Formats: sequence, structure tokens, C-alpha cells
Amino acid sequence: MSTLFVAFEDFILSRQAALCSPETIDFYRRMLEPFLALADGGRPSNRLVREFLSTVAQRGVSSATVHALTRAVRAFLRSAHEEAWIDEPVTARMPRVDQSRVEVLRPEEARRVPAVCGFEDRAWVMTQDDSALRRGEASALNCDDVGFHTRRSIYGEEGGANPFRRPCFAG
Repeated sequence: MSTLFVAFEDFILSRQAALCSPETIDFYRRMLEPFLALADGGRPSNRLVREFLSTVAQRGVSSATVHALTRAVRAFLRSAHEEAWIDEPVTARMPRVDQSRVEVLRPEEARRVPAVCGFEDRAWVMTQDDSALRRGEASALNCDDVGFHTRRSIYGEEGGANPFRRPCFAG
């Protein structure tokens, strides 16, 4: 068994010991298996990392996928160096993730959206539209966070000391 594969097993054990979620462990396994296959037990190097990322990029995957692979490889190689499985640090420069532009609805299209939504979707759409929430904030809301009768939305951690409220003219 190659040193790199033993380092991989040790890395996975360290992630489990750090109480990473099963999804995170699965992410590392899926992302690192192709890298380990390319390395084929050899010594990792900056050139090997570049070759791997170049091969992946040529398959036509998204920039987000290449970025995810780079994050996993970088975390693994950093751990392997810290745990003395490899002698020299191997660095991986993070590739750029393409930013796609979000389409914006025209006003007449935006007015039609709530009419075709179910209750929960309508709550989300109207809250985001009326309160000028950022997409991430609106996505984190639950239907119960929107008070249709009080016309207020509650943000912040549930049961937190200071949840704040914004006007929401939903309903």
C-alpha cells in the first residue's frame, strides 16, 4: 500500500475524529479518489496537482467543480504534510469560480409570479420581493418566519437574544 494512500486513510480518519459530517467525509472521498488514481502511489508535487486540475478542466466540468476538487486536494495535501506523510509542502492555487449573472424579471413578470405559486413558495417570493432581502437571507427563511397577519418577518437565530424584524407586506 502506497504512502499516499495511507496518508489518505489517515486524513479521512482525522476528519471523522474532528466530527465532520458524513456528507463532508463523502465529499472528500469522492473528490480525492480521482487524484489518488492519477498519483498512482507516486510522490505528490505541484506539477501533479496542476496536471490533475488541467485534466479535470478539460473534461468540461464547471469551474465550481474544479474549485471543489482543488479545495479537497489542498486540504488533503496540507494534512499529509502536517502529519509528515510527505516531506515537502505541495500547494494548489485556487482556481477562479465563474460568476454567472442572475436573470432579473421584468416588473410585469415579477407581478405574475406570486399568482402561480403555492402557499410556501408565495411566502418566499413575496418576502424576498417586499423586504429587499438578499438571496441567501431569503433562502434561509422558513414559512413560519413570515407573519402573514402581523405583516412582519423574523430574521436571526431562532430563540436568539435579538432576532430582528422587518416589514413584510406579504399576504
